Amino acid sequence: MGKVLVTLKIFPKEGRIEEAKQKILELKPVLLREEDVAFGIVVLKAAFVLKDEEGTTKLEEEIRKIDSVSEFDVVDETLTDAFDETYGEEKKD
Repeated sequence: MGKVLVTLKIFPKEGRIEEAKQKILELKPVLLREEDVAFGIVVLKAAFVLKDEEGTTKLEEEIRKIDSVSEFDVVDETLTDAFDETYGEEKKD
């Protein structure tokens, strides 16, 4: 069972960047940062670790449910073994 690091470019609705960030943080990304695109437009870059066999469907459905997000794109997917936790799993102590 491999793991995939998936990077998303997320476009928040105008004036709702902080709200979008909070909702995305609830999904437990391994990385979330703001990126200036142009002319005051800011996108969010988020990276998630998923189980290889599950794909991105569940994650994409959760992102679509966030009202403060207008659209998003999957910009990169790569195999990884650098992380212990994956999206959708509870943290193990």
